[in-house]
Amino acid sequence: MKFPRLRFLSLPVLAAKAAAAAYSFLFPSGSALSIVDSTDVTITPYQHYNSTWLWWCVKHTDLAGQQPSFLVPKASRVFAPVANERLAVWATSQDTDIWTDFTTVTVGAVNIEFQHGSAFASKKIYIANLPMYPFSRTQRLVNVWILDDRVSNTPSSANYILGYATARSADDGSGRTAPALPFYGLKVTNPSGYTKNIAVLTAGNHPDESTARFAFEGAVAWLLGGSALAEFLLDWFEFYLYPGVNPQGVYCGYFRSCPQDKTLDHNRQWATTGILECIDAIKAAMLADTGGAIEVGLDYHTSTDADTAYGNTYDNTEALHVVYAAKMAALEAGWDLRNTTDLGTLHKLWRDSYAARLSVTTEQGGVNTRTITQMKASGQYSLQSLAQMLADGQWTNGPGVGSRDFNGTTDRIDWANVDNLSGDPCTISAWVYLDTTAATNQYILCMHDGGDTSVGLVFNSVNGGYLSIIRHGTVDYVWDGAAGTMTTGVWIHILATSNGGLLSGSVAIYKNGSPVSIAFTNGSGAETAHTGSWSLGGRIYSDTRNLNGRIAQVGVWSRVLNSTEIAALAAGQAPDLAASSDLEFYFKGNTSSLVA
Repeated sequence: MKFPRLRFLSLPVLAAKAAAAAYSFLFPSGSALSIVDSTDVTITPYQHYNSTWLWWCVKHTDLAGQQPSFLVPKASRVFAPVANERLAVWATSQDTDIWTDFTTVTVGAVNIEFQHGSAFASKKIYIANLPMYPFSRTQRLVNVWILDDRVSNTPSSANYILGYATARSADDGSGRTAPALPFYGLKVTNPSGYTKNIAVLTAGNHPDESTARFAFEGAVAWLLGGSALAEFLLDWFEFYLYPGVNPQGVYCGYFRSCPQDKTLDHNRQWATTGILECIDAIKAAMLADTGGAIEVGLDYHTSTDADTAYGNTYDNTEALHVVYAAKMAALEAGWDLRNTTDLGTLHKLWRDSYAARLSVTTEQGGVNTRTITQMKASGQYSLQSLAQMLADGQWTNGPGVGSRDFNGTTDRIDWANVDNLSGDPCTISAWVYLDTTAATNQYILCMHDGGDTSVGLVFNSVNGGYLSIIRHGTVDYVWDGAAGTMTTGVWIHILATSNGGLLSGSVAIYKNGSPVSIAFTNGSGAETAHTGSWSLGGRIYSDTRNLNGRIAQVGVWSRVLNSTEIAALAAGQAPDLAASSDLEFYFKGNTSSLVA
């Protein structure tokens, strides 16, 4: 049996034949056409923007048992096809993660031709340039996200809606109306009590860039996924999410513009006011929600060629941008960070008007081997990089902010005796940033005996990498963590527990929430009582073993903390929040005097 070849006809011509051929234009996801007869039909994607086209998608309601070849003319395509670019996929639903690349795709002199390797089993088939992401999927996911208790309204949203677009002609030759779709605004954070950094995440600027919205979805899914790293990020950041900044453009299947003015690139209008209502609405909301000052702005896009991934930034030479690019490259091969001077882009608005320290258009390439799972992972990686930078002390607010910087020679902070914990169970937790290591001990926390001539319980870095606890008796009992536990140039969370005993196995040491192997050196004699002063950054009776670096968020408990509490501390929670009971000592790190 010979099956018909489906050819592409311009929308105005299709509109004239609609009554006879039973075409439907009510498909809210793209240049939407339904083909319901089996006659030879040619379809040309509608030229929304500057008399060019790139994005297209159609559906056919009766392809079961058929294996047609499809042709899309290259004429007026805004970019010429390149090697490995995804040009045609199909699925049985518009809102799905299961999109299949056509078996054969040929770029000819005039047409892009593609065919599935076997007859379709389903009657209704959706065919698109890239996996589709209808606005209805955004609406569906918003209704899922708002069920999480970490999600709330922004100052300018009610029921997570900032306002509605004005219903208007779709202006795509179909005669249909672009409905009054909502502009969404959501705030995501943990109720941690910290002074937060502010980040803005957006998607949907360019309607055809559906891959970008999968990346945005992946970012939000990871943020709400409950991992220790995500919770750490939510402790120190407020995220303002605007998942559909150009809803009518997405609904009507536009390329780079929207029905209000199809000649304007939507992501070149953020420096203007009074031209596009969707931009005016989102700009007003962002200003009200963030106060016009942010740390981070990420606008998710899709590279239309086959680049793996890259980001545009207004200045990629700044140190913070270099760090972000390095973190992203470590997570996703092919990532780099390129400059752009394009006026009116959203990331430039964030840099120029909101003083964003990191402002990036994150691009995910249209490589035809990239799965939707990988698309979502790109968004996940973008936020994991922010979390890693938080642990490194890169952001204005974080666990190391307010830390005390010790010079390694004369600095320390002394207290009168806090408690005698000799022979008692205890836990010590601290964030430490070493500038240098030394062959001699560098004391982090020292509990002295009454004569200040020996130590009771101490953290110290030894020989450039060990972390040790000492209980002093006639001869010191020493527990050394594995070599390499302490490193320079990065914030490290260190924690030790002791059950009060003096035998091997009575102590555990953790780095960034994970236990490290330890060696036990057996001392002798009963433990010396901790009846003297306590010190941070050195010991009272000698300034020869001072720490060179920063210390923050120090907590001491008169018990062994459980695994949940240890994980919370490693995730950046303050000691008084992570484990308030039996907290004997808490140093936040913002003391200006050398003697507290």
